[in-house]
Amino acid sequence: MDKQQAKQKIKELVEKYETVVKEGNLNKYTEEDTKKGFIQPLFEALGWNFHDRKEVSAEESRSDYGFYINERPKFYLEAKALRVDLMREDFANQAIRYSWNKGVTWAVLTDFENIIVFNAQDISKNWEQKRFLTLRYNEYIEHFDKLWLLSKESFQNDLLDKEAEPLGKKLQKIPISALLSDDLNKCRNILIDGLSQCNRGVDKNLLEEGVQKLLDRLIFIRVAEDREIEPKILLPLIRSNKADEEIYNALVKKFCELNEFYDSDLFAPHPLEKWEEYSGAVKKVINILHGKKGYYEYDFKAMPADVLGAVYENYLGYRLLQSKKGATLDKDAKKRKEQGIYYTPTFIVDYIVKNALKPVLDKCQSVYDLKKIRVLDPACGSGSFLIKALEVIYDKYYEFSNRSPAETKRTILLENIYGVDLDEQAVEIARLNLLLSALDEKRKLPVLSQNIKNGNSLISGTDEELKKYFGKNFRDKKPFNWEEEFPEVFKQGGFDVVIGNPPYVRVDSLDEIDKDFWKKSFMAAEGKYDLYYLFIEQSLKLLKEGGNFGFIVPNKFCVADSGKQLRNLIFDKTKTREFFSVSQIDVFKDAANYPVILFFQKGKSFGKTFLTFAKEENEVSKHNLNRILVRDEDLEIFSGHIIPVNIDKRQLELVLKLSKTNSKFEDYLKISEGLRIPEKLESNQKTDFKIVKQYQFSRYSDVRQGSFIKLDDLKTVVNFNTERFKNSQKDKILIAEDALFISATLDKDKYIPQGGVYFATLLGNKISLIILLGLLNSKLLSFIYKILFGGMHMGGGYLRYRTNFLYTLPVIIKDNNFELDSLVDKILKLNKQLDKIAENSNKWNALKSEIEKTDRKIDEEVYNLYGLTPEEIKTVESL
Repeated sequence: MDKQQAKQKIKELVEKYETVVKEGNLNKYTEEDTKKGFIQPLFEALGWNFHDRKEVSAEESRSDYGFYINERPKFYLEAKALRVDLMREDFANQAIRYSWNKGVTWAVLTDFENIIVFNAQDISKNWEQKRFLTLRYNEYIEHFDKLWLLSKESFQNDLLDKEAEPLGKKLQKIPISALLSDDLNKCRNILIDGLSQCNRGVDKNLLEEGVQKLLDRLIFIRVAEDREIEPKILLPLIRSNKADEEIYNALVKKFCELNEFYDSDLFAPHPLEKWEEYSGAVKKVINILHGKKGYYEYDFKAMPADVLGAVYENYLGYRLLQSKKGATLDKDAKKRKEQGIYYTPTFIVDYIVKNALKPVLDKCQSVYDLKKIRVLDPACGSGSFLIKALEVIYDKYYEFSNRSPAETKRTILLENIYGVDLDEQAVEIARLNLLLSALDEKRKLPVLSQNIKNGNSLISGTDEELKKYFGKNFRDKKPFNWEEEFPEVFKQGGFDVVIGNPPYVRVDSLDEIDKDFWKKSFMAAEGKYDLYYLFIEQSLKLLKEGGNFGFIVPNKFCVADSGKQLRNLIFDKTKTREFFSVSQIDVFKDAANYPVILFFQKGKSFGKTFLTFAKEENEVSKHNLNRILVRDEDLEIFSGHIIPVNIDKRQLELVLKLSKTNSKFEDYLKISEGLRIPEKLESNQKTDFKIVKQYQFSRYSDVRQGSFIKLDDLKTVVNFNTERFKNSQKDKILIAEDALFISATLDKDKYIPQGGVYFATLLGNKISLIILLGLLNSKLLSFIYKILFGGMHMGGGYLRYRTNFLYTLPVIIKDNNFELDSLVDKILKLNKQLDKIAENSNKWNALKSEIEKTDRKIDEEVYNLYGLTPEEIKTVESL
């Protein structure tokens, strides 16, 4: 149905409504009649498919419909009967509250006679001020463009958001995770301040542990209240006890009652129950956990399962921020900082879990098969991957007609789900989040201490072995012997699925004693490795034969020299593998890394590798991906078994073709890193040696004057007898280390290259520097470099141009390179002249134009030299 047909259909609905009014039949329409007779047809006319539950879902409670695109909610709709007063505050708050707790911007309230659209995420206003759009039925045709903002087509193009932004109606969005995070941080501070005043003899670490335990219990109770598993507990408790001490004692008594029933670690006896509390802290916290009436109200039933995980990770970040401001950094927060842990966005978690776990579940023929599936997150954090795994496994149980949600989820938690984390608090939160995900009815809770454990996933061994490395206090490292901790898993040969987002920590930041241990325990502990290298290797060890693996990690290992052993291990130990680059999506907002999703199936390799990339989040959600199958023998052409990222099939085929040449730059040039000269030795006064830094030159330019260094000062930091120094005094090519494309020029003036500049000298007389400079500066060589080594990119698309990478670039030369030689010589001379002319003058512009023409001719000559077709040239120039 096109827009004009939709308008006609809605016009007929308006006429039908007017007939109902005229005949006096309004009161005959129940809410269900109104939905079926008017509201559903209205939104069907707007393009929504009510027969596809993935597009329009009937919500279980509190809201009538959820409207989705690519499985992501766009708005929730609260429907009312024709005869009701739609302007009631409780109706508005009901619609707003549900959308807000779901983290969705828009809430729609309608009885067909009127449609009201609210910005549910604007917590600064009451319900009336949150109204963005109100339409009465007799305006639907006259203001059809406004009504069309609720169409599927409009949401596919974000038209409602765009309409709201100029009015400032969308800009004040505060996600529920951010607000709840702020409120929980506030709650912790209130409890720590209050309880520390009332219990001065309690150890600080025990106090913080008790506060977290207290908050966990309060959150559990709030969830149980909102899911109507427990009656209202907290507000009646504070209303029926006047004194603060009475409130706390009543709360402790309630904890004991809950422990008797739920029989879980969550309510097990803890020293906090013997503390005193007369500061009013608990009362304040209970009120905060209910929200602010009329502005925002927490509904823990409507809240998505991953919200508490995000809140927990935000809390850890908050603690680190406080430490930078001078507050004491407790051991867990410091540990989390050292571990390089980042919270994983929901769309990434969903994609990894579904693609790693579903193929394993699809092989299950019965509930008996399902119960044998073992899923691990070896760095589980707050449990987001395990929560999603619980959901996916539950859906499979449902296919086998298991219709008891609570019992099924209990079975999954005890038999299918496993997690380990070094942070004790992370383990507690993961257990809580999993329990909340399984809390569908009032019944005893599973004890998760045997499945979700605290330990170091990368350190294991006998007591004797560990004492050798770590001394008598080796248990402080929390060693984790996998086969002892999870014997039932390894009786089956290992885990069926390993998923997660492991810590990212460079080797320089790791303890020396740990590095010594890992050097002897892991093949991947080579060079400037990262901690996540070891988690990948460990996961391959823990998987059973044929098991599936899914991680998100930085893409550095795909091309870095330090990742060579890991790459070889992956290809040696896996049947199939996929390297899915999401580095062009801002996945981790505050982290300076560029991630790739890895999928492997453990087993003997038979050469099936996929290279995949996405540029936008919705491409991941829609599975609209650029995915190519590559033969292992093709990847072996690339030096060091590197894994190119963010490439399509045409680009890969072209680079493979060009990389098959036997000649590389390493056959013609010696490329060295610039000398590291302390800034204190530099001088602005002209003296013995000139220094060059990367900002002093560009492609084919003269080197602009910079700093100098005296002979005697240079001798204090440089050995004049080294080959590196001697080469620096020869005619050479200067190459900027960080640039958008290869940026090189010629130096015949014996500049001393500073760090950030690489320099290349001839190995023999086979070819001139001029020719090699022309090749390096060509579009083609920058294209090849970007395709092969784009995984090392930095912010803004800049790449690092390093010796080992530059060496692998292909060189094709002919006996007679006179034309290329002449063009490069010409562009060097033109650039020398350009520096002497006033910028933007007529002469300067004319010279600039001539330089650009010459540059294009060099590119054409290089294309011809490397034998590119017109289509291949288009591929190069389109990057």
